[in-house]
Amino acid sequence: MWHEPMVVLEVMKNSRFCLQAPADSFTRKSTFDSMLAGCIPVVFSPHTAYTQYAWYLPQHTHSYSVFIDEKHTSGKYKIEQCC
Repeated sequence: MWHEPMVVLEVMKNSRFCLQAPADSFTRKSTFDSMLAGCIPVVFSPHTAYTQYAWYLPQHTHSYSVFIDEKHTSGKYKIEQCC
């Protein structure tokens, strides 16, 4: 499938949570795309937007995102149980 940004954005607009899996950099463009689409980003490392963009985003990270420590992502929990 070809990369189609509008399709991805539409999925985010219709989702409540958007998982932000680790990538080649700590903060992904997708994190900000999800917030703009009204989707709550779920991050797995504190070294994401929390540390890199601390001066732009609210201090209380739980007000705009969900943090699940990556050691808890082995299928033991559902997102709804971690928050």
